[in-house]
Amino acid sequence: MALKTLHDSVFSAPDVVMTDQQIAQLTYAASYMRMGDAPQAFVVLAKAEGHDRLWLSEEKEAVVTRFGHIVRTDGLSPVNIEAVRFVKGDPLEKGLVSLKQCNYQANGLISSMPDYQFDLPFSADYQVKGSVPVVIANKTQNLTQVDEHYSIPALDFSVVNHYWLNDRGVVFKSQQQLLPTLPMITITTLKPYIQDLQ
Repeated sequence: MALKTLHDSVFSAPDVVMTDQQIAQLTYAASYMRMGDAPQAFVVLAKAEGHDRLWLSEEKEAVVTRFGHIVRTDGLSPVNIEAVRFVKGDPLEKGLVSLKQCNYQANGLISSMPDYQFDLPFSADYQVKGSVPVVIANKTQNLTQVDEHYSIPALDFSVVNHYWLNDRGVVFKSQQQLLPTLPMITITTLKPYIQDLQ
């Protein structure tokens, strides 16, 4: 089956939509990915190293996630994220356990290319909004929505990102915009990496 690439999805055709049978036959972790209002593309997990998950299209456009957060991109236009680092650890690492105890606040640094923006400080405040029905791989699941109030003061940029987690804290869907020069990226898990469910 040919992969629908992120690049192709911007300039062509409708959303890629997998049938229940196609999803059941997948032998690897896979997701839908959408950039802004463009049609969704199909990406596969090309590499899992530590907590990093490298999602790749046929044209080698890549998005790396860690605990559900986007931490690097490659091959996107016009800008790519070089690195995202949380100063005191990623708040999604412990899932809902830490987030439910209080409204969680975090700080970190983000770098991007080719605009040579290095180690720009960002802040992120998290709020657990509660359980909502979300359609994942053609099935409705009750997931907990977490809102991330994200800002980069140096760029006068702020946005509310969203994450939908299961009871074990695994992110099954997210909407993330980390730079004003990149659109909102929506990632929806079709088939999760098995080790992330353990």
